[in-house]
Amino acid sequence: LSALHYCMFYYFSGMSLVPLEKDARAYCKQMREYKQETSLYPCLAYHQCVLNLMGLSDNTYLLTGEAMDQDELRMKVVEAKNIQAVTVVMLLRMQLAYYFGETDLFKTLLRESQSLREAFKGAHWGLVQTYFEGLVSLSIAREKTKAASRRPYLKVGRMSLKKLKAVVKCEGCNCLHMYLLLKAERMSLIDSADVKGIREAYNAAINAAGRVGFMQDKALSNELAGKFFLTKEDESWASHYLSKAYESYLEWGAKAKADQLQRDHLGLIRINKRNHRRGSVGIKSRRIFSTEAADSHKRFS
Repeated sequence: LSALHYCMFYYFSGMSLVPLEKDARAYCKQMREYKQETSLYPCLAYHQCVLNLMGLSDNTYLLTGEAMDQDELRMKVVEAKNIQAVTVVMLLRMQLAYYFGETDLFKTLLRESQSLREAFKGAHWGLVQTYFEGLVSLSIAREKTKAASRRPYLKVGRMSLKKLKAVVKCEGCNCLHMYLLLKAERMSLIDSADVKGIREAYNAAINAAGRVGFMQDKALSNELAGKFFLTKEDESWASHYLSKAYESYLEWGAKAKADQLQRDHLGLIRINKRNHRRGSVGIKSRRIFSTEAADSHKRFS
């Protein structure tokens, strides 16, 4: 169980995926040997998710590859009534679908996530579920042209914002950046919103994620900011943010995602080889949560 928690917290920490892949592989092997299937199944899902992000799987958005087969594992965990594994598999699938732009899939997984909300209550990853439900909902709302079609997805986005804001008020430093990114995404959907204000909102999310070391969310915040400026036909700012996103995804170790970003935005990604850094490999390399960030929480009180 401790090995599973290590893999889970490491995955969400934003540190380099490279050491995690090796550790998860070793822990899954040990769990098999000791027949610890309750912990093995969710651990396999984390391992496969990491393999996908690193570009070590044929399919980036399905949890099927070297570590596991998505359909086979799902049957096993449902049969075993392993609700922890069911929720972990669903959450990781929703993340991968969102990261790699599989719109139809993350629409389906959003409905599944909402049906499992009770199972997420009190779970360590419950806030991540709230965060991704909000991101996915706002992404779907962006596609809708009619107000009536947008409304239910905007409602989910608002609920996610409300939940995260409540945690931030309790000085939840680990989710301030999540709240700020959802806030920026929500602002970007308001036609009358000031572009400068939206850019500042994205910058706030980027800086907050960077200060506490969540490299994956720093990368995502930059990516979404870049995509926003593409909708405004501002290639200069789009290139700036997308290039930062590319660098951050590589630093996290998510080569498959970085490669996809480069393919989708040819000519906009500027690769600065001199500044390219490999992902941090230890806890000591994490940035310390600053007093400036702590003051951000006080303003919510």
